[in-house]
Amino acid sequence: MYKPLPRPREALMQHDDENAIPWNATLLECIQSWDQGMSEDLLVDVPQRLLSKAVRKLQPGELQWLIAQGVGLPVVIPLAIEKLQAEPMLQAQSHPGDLLITLMESRMAYWLANHERWEQVIEVLTSVVETLQNQAPEEAEGYMPAYIGDDFMGALMHFRGIFKT
Repeated sequence: MYKPLPRPREALMQHDDENAIPWNATLLECIQSWDQGMSEDLLVDVPQRLLSKAVRKLQPGELQWLIAQGVGLPVVIPLAIEKLQAEPMLQAQSHPGDLLITLMESRMAYWLANHERWEQVIEVLTSVVETLQNQAPEEAEGYMPAYIGDDFMGALMHFRGIFKT
């Protein structure tokens, strides 16, 4: 059973920028503020340590897991994008770029409702592709690193196809 919110939902989400991340709120507070009719059964598989953690303290591996599970997307996706803008091929768990791949494979409904966020990821992808194109095979041993394989290309094709660009 989850504890009730320690402060009113309205106060939690009040800020100047509607896209701002409520850094000091817990993930559970954020989720409950977006979906007041949410069933607690939906959160059974989410570790309590993640739900009670302040959003600002979520690590890349935790963000990757939450995105893959579709939990708290309105807050974890913008946070993941922010991290990827600083380091596009960030390694969250298994290999460089795994957070980006998970982001591209996330729920299409989120992207359809958040075109601006989709465009931000397209900008990150553009920088990744430009970096790879600038590495001529004769200059770099790993022109196409192993982690830029079928999973990356499949995720890229899926993600780009959401808005048919």
